[in-house]
Amino acid sequence: MIYRISGILFILSTIIVLFTQAIAVAMWDGFYLLDTYLTSDLGLSTCGAFVDSFGKRLVCSPGHMWFDGGLILSGFLILCGGLFLWAVRKTSMHLGGVLLAFVGASTKVYGLNNSIPMLFIHVFSLWGTMLWAWWPRWAPSKSIIPLVNGAPTLLLLLVSIGGFIALGVLGSNGLTPGIFERLAMYPLYLWFVLLGVGVFSIPSYREKMSSMSLQQHVRQDQDADI
Repeated sequence: MIYRISGILFILSTIIVLFTQAIAVAMWDGFYLLDTYLTSDLGLSTCGAFVDSFGKRLVCSPGHMWFDGGLILSGFLILCGGLFLWAVRKTSMHLGGVLLAFVGASTKVYGLNNSIPMLFIHVFSLWGTMLWAWWPRWAPSKSIIPLVNGAPTLLLLLVSIGGFIALGVLGSNGLTPGIFERLAMYPLYLWFVLLGVGVFSIPSYREKMSSMSLQQHVRQDQDADI
């Protein structure tokens, strides 16, 4: 039951972030250009000229509370999901639960304080969690999460890292920073959907593995009798 609840919470965390971002975009004063504006611009509470390392932009986000509130609620859901996994009290899941709880906490803090240092803490902690989830495991491992312990996580992780590198190198020169930021952030949102589906399916996956193992033992016993 805990796995089912955690899986649903992880999926909802992404749905809420994207939904509240969409509301903030719809409330934007003017034309919100995806290639020019960053998603973090949606959280700015002031209207007027805004200058940072990605250039000068005219920003006005009346829906900034929707954006920030979505991050806070999403972080809370991730935090709860991570704590539920930690509560399973299987040593192999403890680290994953703690890492996810930290990611959730950092997401909440970033929603409360849209600072660059908090963004980096959030992203780096999430990358570390993805690396833990991807790390190859032996079949009997209790920390195997279907869909997550494999190539899809590694692919999303590499795309996100590549997006951040491109954002720093090209985006800082005014070359479509909004596109590169989304290339960096959206794989992370997608990964939580993947994680949620994987965690949700852990019970059925383990039941399937146990059934296959039992069938293998039965065949071995039958061969030994022969």
